[in-house]
Amino acid sequence: MISTAVRVVRPPKEDLAVLDRGISILSRATRMVFSRVYQRGEDAARTKREVCATMGLLARHYSGCRADAIGAVRGWRERLKEQRIHLRTRLAALEAKREKDWEKPETRRRNAVATRKAETRLASVEAELVGAPRHCFGGRKLLRQGRLGQWRARRDGNALFAGESGKKYGNEVARWDPETGRLEVKLPGGLRPVVLDDVRFAPKVEQDLRACIEARTPVSWRMKLLPRGKVELCVTYEEWEPAVCTDAANAALALDLNADHIAATFVSGDGRLQETRRWDLRPSNDSVQNAMRDFALFAAAKGVPVIAEDLDFRKKKAWLRQYGKKFGTVLSLFRTKRLLTALERQCRRRGVEVIYVDPSFTTKLANVNRYRIGIHHAAAFVIGRRGLGFAERVPKTASPPVRAEVKRRGTRGWESMLVQWLPFAWRTGGRREANKKPGAREGPAGKSSSRSDGLRGAAASRAAVGPAAAVIHTVA
Repeated sequence: MISTAVRVVRPPKEDLAVLDRGISILSRATRMVFSRVYQRGEDAARTKREVCATMGLLARHYSGCRADAIGAVRGWRERLKEQRIHLRTRLAALEAKREKDWEKPETRRRNAVATRKAETRLASVEAELVGAPRHCFGGRKLLRQGRLGQWRARRDGNALFAGESGKKYGNEVARWDPETGRLEVKLPGGLRPVVLDDVRFAPKVEQDLRACIEARTPVSWRMKLLPRGKVELCVTYEEWEPAVCTDAANAALALDLNADHIAATFVSGDGRLQETRRWDLRPSNDSVQNAMRDFALFAAAKGVPVIAEDLDFRKKKAWLRQYGKKFGTVLSLFRTKRLLTALERQCRRRGVEVIYVDPSFTTKLANVNRYRIGIHHAAAFVIGRRGLGFAERVPKTASPPVRAEVKRRGTRGWESMLVQWLPFAWRTGGRREANKKPGAREGPAGKSSSRSDGLRGAAASRAAVGPAAAVIHTVA
């Protein structure tokens, strides 16, 4: 697992001036490589010889510049791909909305205008993807605001010293000594090396850096010049991971992720609820990291895996308007990727297995079964049972056609029939009323399952609904 640690130092003025000149040379070399190799399509080997000879770069200096240029190209491409997904999803939603006959003329005209704008933007994105990459080093925001001084300082004050495997200290141009905490940096352009003192990190980070240096694995350093004579050091290395030491046969810790909090339940191996926990989330990233660290420590102490939902709201976020203002606000604030990334990292650091399950109908099943706990903890309980291989028991209030459909189609059939049948069957106690409303859904006729009625607990659940929902993937 690749990790990055950050340290801010304040070098002496004479060393800061040398660093400023060296980092400025590397920044200009990065822009030159990006322009010549990836925009004009010139030969990479010829460009390397000319850039190194012109600016006095070593081979490892050029490797860092080219890595920065490749990162800029990948960022440009990923940004355009995300825009393309967003525009295609929006066009599909507009097409579905345009087919409805009950829309007002004003709404139809507004949708037509939005469709033309989305189609025009999609065409430009498609054309840009097949063309030469574009990137603004230093950021477009400062440039558009006219803050040229800050923009130039950010553009020329950033350099990467790429690591290499098999080399001493994992890097030829930036060497950190774990004993003394000194960082020696070799700069291009005939400048003298700069030594930064007191470069220390957290004990866990230093332990991993020592292991990387002993194994001679790559250790990359990025330097950023900050105001008031400060320098930000970002070290990237391969973090040591312990072996997985959890067993899903004993129990599991299930998480229900929400925009403002995380609901957790501890589920035993036989599918019973043991304990519930809750963690409120604040807007800061530290709140997410602290919450996931606590859950990972709890799971590691119990020796159980963590079960979570495999959530992906990218397509829904592309068209928030159709979900309403309230639900759209919740989706826009839902930091799904940040939560799942933090969960994986914290669990992998402690040898805890992460199991992702299908999130379909977890809240609906929790609401129907009424476990006498909060709705979010009930959803976490459903998630935990699904990850352990159990399925939810069909409530006794469900009508006989529902039970027959469940027996025939299994878990997926139960969850699909849940939306159509159960709200009405729940209100009527499992009886179909003769005076139902016009247009009500009609389900297939059938008989109740005597096998599921004669069993209890998990056995009844498995006999009634068949195999549980499939686990999507596992992160070890």
